[in-house]
Amino acid sequence: MQIQWVKKACPGAAIIVIGPSDMGTSVNGEIKTRPFLPENVNSMKACALENGVAFWDMYDVMGGYNSMKKWVKQRPPLALTDYTHFTNTGAERIGKLFSESLENYHEYYQKTVKSQRTPAISPGQQTTLNTSIPNTTSQPN
Repeated sequence: MQIQWVKKACPGAAIIVIGPSDMGTSVNGEIKTRPFLPENVNSMKACALENGVAFWDMYDVMGGYNSMKKWVKQRPPLALTDYTHFTNTGAERIGKLFSESLENYHEYYQKTVKSQRTPAISPGQQTTLNTSIPNTTSQPN
């Protein structure tokens, strides 16, 4: 619903939905990914794709399930011990990963999609373009 509002308010704007980071909570005394999070990320991704906009999966980029624990344990720490918020260093890291992702996809687009010369397509003819690219972003150890 909000995506359509933005599309209507700003026709032609490029839209990217950024999914949430991993977030931890105590489950039987152990820090684990909040139970709702994987389903929430999948729903957001599906909604973005259904509406024809880009989706950046921060949860996956961080390392997926229980990755926030690793971000907290890094030295220097990349996340706070609330297992939800980034430290300044962590925010810089996630910002850099986002920026690198945009640069990688732009480079991919320039080299493959934009440079392809497609022949005229007759009405009703369907074409398919595979735009899958491997994840080349680095994650904390």
